Amino acid sequence: MEKIGGSGLVTALYREYGSYNGDPFAPDQPLIFTIGPLTGLFPLMSKVVLGFKSPYSGHYAETHAGGRLALALRYANLDAVVIREQASHPVYLVLGAREFVCRDARHLWGMDTTMTTPPFNHL
Repeated sequence: MEKIGGSGLVTALYREYGSYNGDPFAPDQPLIFTIGPLTGLFPLMSKVVLGFKSPYSGHYAETHAGGRLALALRYANLDAVVIREQASHPVYLVLGAREFVCRDARHLWGMDTTMTTPPFNHL
């Protein structure tokens, strides 16, 4: 797919995998994370775009965030991650240059974000 990245790529992927008319809570509605072409190549360029069907408005939406996720995608040699379907139990993704796996998160269920932030050394 030849899109510049970021918003252009997330929109193109949503057209391919999402449903503009479908229920926002349907398990097959994707969460699509993309990065821009300069992520990790230019100082302070670390933005990730998330495209999704908004349960609030019922329309396609996107949001942008900084932090480590964009760099993790770049260093894993990924321009996008499309998450579809629904796990049978709570899971979290581990994403890095050497691994990309879902792990069981039932032990984290019911905890607040302070307690669930990696490295989980307090569990």
